[in-house]
Amino acid sequence: MNELTIYLLITFFAIAIGLFIGRLLSKLSFEKEKATLQERNYLLTETKKNAEKTINELQNEAKSIQLEKEKLIAVNTRQDADLQNLQLKLNENKQEVEKLQEKFTKE
Repeated sequence: MNELTIYLLITFFAIAIGLFIGRLLSKLSFEKEKATLQERNYLLTETKKNAEKTINELQNEAKSIQLEKEKLIAVNTRQDADLQNLQLKLNENKQEVEKLQEKFTKE
């Protein structure tokens, strides 16, 4: 019986050592996976920040382009109105010149 007890104790200690080593390996594997996931999380967070920064820059650029477009439309509208006014004045002046030419040709 003494031998049986020794074998049982050896078996018990072997199982205990196996469980201990298994838990250590499992813990190391878990820590490695955790570190990998933390690194990926950090990289994704940085990528997200960069994307948001780029989006904000593009939105600001779009706003400035829109403002510039509106200014150019206002300038274009004003220049069109000026052109029409000048065309009217030119036509009036042409009519006056024609009247004066007729008047001088008659005299």
